[in-house]
Amino acid sequence: MKALPLVKALALVAFFTFSPRFTPAQSEHQLAEVHELTETDWSDTLNCGEWLLNAQFWLDHFDSPYAKEFFAGLDLTPTDQSTFRTIVTNFNQRHNNLMAASYAKLATPAWTPEVQTQLIKDLVDATHDAMQQIKSNLTPSAAQRVDAAALSTDSHSNK
Repeated sequence: MKALPLVKALALVAFFTFSPRFTPAQSEHQLAEVHELTETDWSDTLNCGEWLLNAQFWLDHFDSPYAKEFFAGLDLTPTDQSTFRTIVTNFNQRHNNLMAASYAKLATPAWTPEVQTQLIKDLVDATHDAMQQIKSNLTPSAAQRVDAAALSTDSHSNK
């Protein structure tokens, strides 16, 4: 009788050990959603999102040498600079709210692949909304300079 529970235990251990290797990490639904964006969209979104998060730091530390250099490179008019500040602040607040809601779910059963996928979509939407606001609310030349800085391959560059 003792052999049977031991065999069952070993079978369960083998099953749980090997099943992650044979099952996909993401559902077909998640993979389809991931592939809705092109590789360029993903990289642009990641670059812009990171850049907007960094821009909040530069706004908060406006007197630092780097922030002064950064804003001098963007060469924004006072009106464009004010609008830019509002867009960046709103993006960062939205980002922080999304992340705070997700952190509360991470260690609970509420954190599901669908919740993770929705968070990614929401972060992509927040980034796209901010970049669209930059394009539509800044003057064309300021929007072009900000867009070029945000899409730069060097996340600490404004050129």
